[in-house]
Amino acid sequence: MSGSITKDNNTNKWNFYFRGDLNCETGKRKEIRRRGFDTKKDAFTAMIKLQEHMSRGLMSEADKMPVLELFSEFIKAKTPEVTSNTLRTYKQQIERIKASFNGLLLKDLRKDHVKSMLNALTEKGYSKLTQKKDYRLLFQAVKWGVDNDLVIKNEVAKVKCPKAESKTIDVLFPEQQAKLIQHLKLEKNGDNNIKRLEGEFLVEFNYMFITFALATGMNRAEVCGLKWDDINFDKKLISVSRNLVKVGKDIIEKETKTSARVRGINVGEETIRDLKKWQSFLSKEKLRLGKFFKQSQFVFPANDGSLLDPNVPSGRVINVSKRAGTPTAIHTLRHTHISNLLNNGVNIFLVSKRAGHSNISTTVDVYGHLFTSVDDDLIQQLETKIRASWN
Repeated sequence: MSGSITKDNNTNKWNFYFRGDLNCETGKRKEIRRRGFDTKKDAFTAMIKLQEHMSRGLMSEADKMPVLELFSEFIKAKTPEVTSNTLRTYKQQIERIKASFNGLLLKDLRKDHVKSMLNALTEKGYSKLTQKKDYRLLFQAVKWGVDNDLVIKNEVAKVKCPKAESKTIDVLFPEQQAKLIQHLKLEKNGDNNIKRLEGEFLVEFNYMFITFALATGMNRAEVCGLKWDDINFDKKLISVSRNLVKVGKDIIEKETKTSARVRGINVGEETIRDLKKWQSFLSKEKLRLGKFFKQSQFVFPANDGSLLDPNVPSGRVINVSKRAGTPTAIHTLRHTHISNLLNNGVNIFLVSKRAGHSNISTTVDVYGHLFTSVDDDLIQQLETKIRASWN
């Protein structure tokens, strides 16, 4: 099939046009048009791809696919790849936005439909952050459709992603951190009901897991995925290369989000000492349980040595922090670590690298509100020094 490529001088975009196969009933050829390509090369590539698909009969069924069916196929494709929590979030998002695409075929999806979706979310009172997340889900779903030859191009990309307001994060202040750690030590070392009821393993685990998370800033999946081979005791270096996540009923290892490189985290002598004590405790547990202890290379196993369900530590952190009088979610430990670094003047680039953020803008977006207090302290110190030189 031949075709033509033209430029729309009003929009400065490129379009293509060609005639499809002859329709036996009408005796006419179907006119195929696509608009809105950024470059002539993009338009040409899309035209050739569409012609190939049509010649092989690939587009006939796809042309009839509703957007809502795309969502269903996207969810099916993602089910083996993402955690149960992520899958549940995807479904909630689709439920929220599907009314904007009722009766719409995927091939007819245009940027105006995307804008209408965002307007509908605004009218219903959803925040910019929610709109941003829903936009990204729609973008991912349509991109998946493009990758699987269901549609030629991603129309969602023509609409700018909503800019979300900075999200407030929870952190533990120094006195709260001290209170939590003192309580962990009390449960670990003292003669108390928790230790008698829950057992020695639980109180030892709680102390090591929480202090380690506070000392490294690693997230739950990274801490659960840590193996003893990832720890260089001599160099006091932790290598972060995997996540341990739950997908459906299965617990699997996955690469970290920034899988292009292994992240190195330096730790202090105290953390190394605690890790050695924890390793020694696990060795004693292995001897005590004998054949009932399941061998594992993970630093934080279940109480019988087997693979730990990564959802379990979340509940443990909530429970022990409530007993300490400092109610805390597990991800707050990561936020607290990063907050500690920033409030002590650590360079933002180093903080971003340690946190494993793909770029520094992520660190600024999430923790930017902490910079004000840091800047205030620095300005005060600088002014005091300058004024002292005036005397």
